[in-house]
Amino acid sequence: TNNHIEVNNLARLYPNPAQSTLSIKANKNSSDLFVNGSTIKLYDALGKIVLEQEVSPEIQLGILDNGIYFYIIELPNYTAQKGKIMVLK
Repeated sequence: TNNHIEVNNLARLYPNPAQSTLSIKANKNSSDLFVNGSTIKLYDALGKIVLEQEVSPEIQLGILDNGIYFYIIELPNYTAQKGKIMVLK
């Protein structure tokens, strides 16, 4: 089996821009996205972590100000996906 998963092909994050909730939908062949130990981290433009939690189908963004944030989804053994989202309330 091939354990390699292409970066940016594990899940779809929407809507983008987001207001108060960001939804995460696993793509085909990525059923391990919501396993124990998978995390999502959001960073601001200065590289500071502003949100860190277990990956779940919905992420609450209420604490975040308007702006562009970079995210990393990490599974227990590797960084699975990177990208950016915009928060616009």
